[in-house]
Amino acid sequence: MEVSSTSQIDALTVLEGAVLVELTTEVVEDWNAFRADVPVQIQLVAPQERANGFLRQGDTIELVVQLERYEPGLLAHVCLPPALSRLEGGGEVKRFSVDFCGRSLVQVPLFVSSHTLLSGEHWAVVVSNMFSEERTGNPGLLRVQVSSPE
Repeated sequence: MEVSSTSQIDALTVLEGAVLVELTTEVVEDWNAFRADVPVQIQLVAPQERANGFLRQGDTIELVVQLERYEPGLLAHVCLPPALSRLEGGGEVKRFSVDFCGRSLVQVPLFVSSHTLLSGEHWAVVVSNMFSEERTGNPGLLRVQVSSPE
């Protein structure tokens, strides 16, 4: 027997036997809400033949995250749109973190996995310090547009 509810359930009482319960919750994160204390620059570097700025499905590009100066504990948290992917272990990864490891620049190869609508798609990069949570870098929502294959 399966029972589901769209209203909030505060308690569940089992009168007889055992019951398996699955709890699902929706977590909404607003990456735009992070402060911008750490200056950060974000770039998508396309191949030379795409120097005009237009990306196409199948392109390999590079995400470049650059800081003015390195601070110990800095991480770049990336949330990619459907059109971009990081290929890792045979799968397409959309959300990941990268340690700066003593450098002020990180470069991550990405794959253009699909085209976008005319308006493009939003994505985000937030830099945070794992030792000092109030130190963050947030360039705001970013936009990418990918041409349809010809």
